[in-house]
Amino acid sequence: MGIPKKDTSMPKTDGTSLKRMRSATLENKMIDKLYSSSNDF
Repeated sequence: MGIPKKDTSMPKTDGTSLKRMRSATLENKMIDKLYSSSNDF
């Protein structure tokens, strides 16, 4: 679908934003794992 770059009505669905959100969730999961494993001691 050829959506022009000037159309900023939905900036959240931007490719870089999605990647950023994905990396953020991955980092949060890793941090959660670290915290949960450290709490086991």
